[in-house]
Amino acid sequence: MIKPPYGRQGNKMPIIEDLLKLIPQHTLYVEVFTGSGALFFNKEPTKSILNDLDEDVTYRLKLIKKVPLFKYKKIHSIEKIKRIFDKPIHTLEDADIHEKIKSSAGFNSKPIKNSTMIYKATDPYKIIYNLPIYKELLKHATITQKDYKIILHKYDSPTTFFYLDPPYENSNTAFYHDVSINYEEMRDILSRLKGYFLLSINDSPYIRKVFREFLIKKIFV
Repeated sequence: MIKPPYGRQGNKMPIIEDLLKLIPQHTLYVEVFTGSGALFFNKEPTKSILNDLDEDVTYRLKLIKKVPLFKYKKIHSIEKIKRIFDKPIHTLEDADIHEKIKSSAGFNSKPIKNSTMIYKATDPYKIIYNLPIYKELLKHATITQKDYKIILHKYDSPTTFFYLDPPYENSNTAFYHDVSINYEEMRDILSRLKGYFLLSINDSPYIRKVFREFLIKKIFV
């Protein structure tokens, strides 16, 4: 399994093997709420659409596409990480390391806004280990920043597979661009799809009621 390039609260690495088993055959793969992109970076490569309203998510994916391969520097000190984060950004390599720190060094995976919020001495240069793989997988991916309803409508076909990992009920607004998901509206749209979809969502009486017409599989973490 390959870890996604940037940290993200709620990323699906703990259940990634369970999710991979549920993917049907398809010619177009669409992540509607990409987030960390954990499933995309671990599935078999196909033509893909990676969408998220969060501009940090789309910016980072585009950055991975553009950044050249660069040298590893071992950084394990919080103070050194803070100094790197506070430095002006002059190159794509600087920007990549800055985004890695921003997404991975905060308390409880909370994105950081300034160096005083850096809590973990997570080596940001570790992103270099898998950078060639990330870049190769993203070659045939289109990155978009649209409302999920637009994406479902635009790319629906009998050979499309949609993966949806929306903000869960009562999600913390500190982690997500938009938490105002109308799950009943989402259910109605999904019920009319021509293609396949997989939705990962919290398990609650309300969610089970809303999506009761679909096959529900509980995954234990």
